[in-house]
Amino acid sequence: MVYVAQKNLAKFQELMDTTYRPIPTQDRPCPTGMCAKVRGGCPCVRLGGSPGLPSGYKVKRVIRIEDSGMFERYAQRLGKIKRSRGFAQALAPSLFTQEPTREGFADVLAPLDSSLNEAYLWHGTTVRRGLAIAQDDFSLQFAGSGAGSMYGEGLYFAESCTKADEYSQAEPGGPSELGNVMKLLEDEVDAEEAAGIENMDVALNELLLWHGTDAESATAIAESGFQSAKAGTVKHMFQRISQGHRRRFGEGAYFAEDLAKSIGYAPESSTGVRYVLLCRTVCGHIWYTEKSSDSDADQDAKRSLKHSVLANPDGKGPREYVLFEDTQIYPEYIVQLSVNGDFTATEEEDAPTNQIIVQ
Repeated sequence: MVYVAQKNLAKFQELMDTTYRPIPTQDRPCPTGMCAKVRGGCPCVRLGGSPGLPSGYKVKRVIRIEDSGMFERYAQRLGKIKRSRGFAQALAPSLFTQEPTREGFADVLAPLDSSLNEAYLWHGTTVRRGLAIAQDDFSLQFAGSGAGSMYGEGLYFAESCTKADEYSQAEPGGPSELGNVMKLLEDEVDAEEAAGIENMDVALNELLLWHGTDAESATAIAESGFQSAKAGTVKHMFQRISQGHRRRFGEGAYFAEDLAKSIGYAPESSTGVRYVLLCRTVCGHIWYTEKSSDSDADQDAKRSLKHSVLANPDGKGPREYVLFEDTQIYPEYIVQLSVNGDFTATEEEDAPTNQIIVQ
């Protein structure tokens, strides 16, 4: 994935503006959570309502997905349709996205095959699912998981960005203001080989997970990883972190996929800043438990030759990962942030989840 140049953001803003329609539907969630789903949207999201319908959208950043394998599968499918059908009847009226993408977009969008009704369409989703799609492509396994399948099983898209926005969600857990991000690179690690989601080993349950901590620990981990903070010390940083935790699911270093959960362990500094680490972790064979508390989970996992524990309290989350060895963890980023309002861990349906293999 690469960031689109700042100079090209105006094109995407133009596309956003052109495909905006002031029309809410029943799938736009009520901001108060009090109204039932009704055709045309509840009164809260209609024009003149409170807070009403968004009057537009501002493009902040655009990330381009570059995956040769994913695009090859798409191109093969397109070719198969072309060979079997030759051409398709043109849509009437034309899609909202057709006209604005025909001119002036040559430097940011690839040409389309209009004879097959190939078109650019919007798909609204959550932040985490968007990143998962970028890494693993779309999957019919999750079709309808966002707002149901009104027209049957399939992947749903829209020509209007307003419609797609109905399925978009901010990062679960609440708003936060990003202060600073530091990437940790040891001298012997080449930047091109640095940790990144495109190099994750799914077969080993290698995941990017959050770890909340304080400023002192974050600095020590940045210098020495989850090993000893000072050379020659017997007590490891990993052991101090393990023993300092409440040990709800046994001894180990605790991580979460829900940022809000990790922030709960990050004390606020005198300047209002909290520290979380984004770590690359190898979870390996996982011991899974849905108990609300299980202090022996780590021992049960080790006896079963597992490498980590995945705790999913009462089957509702938020899920936590407990890792046993410091060498299973590579702290890649230190993120400094401040929290705006109440930042609490999300519940079952909103909690972000990784796709893992439990054996």
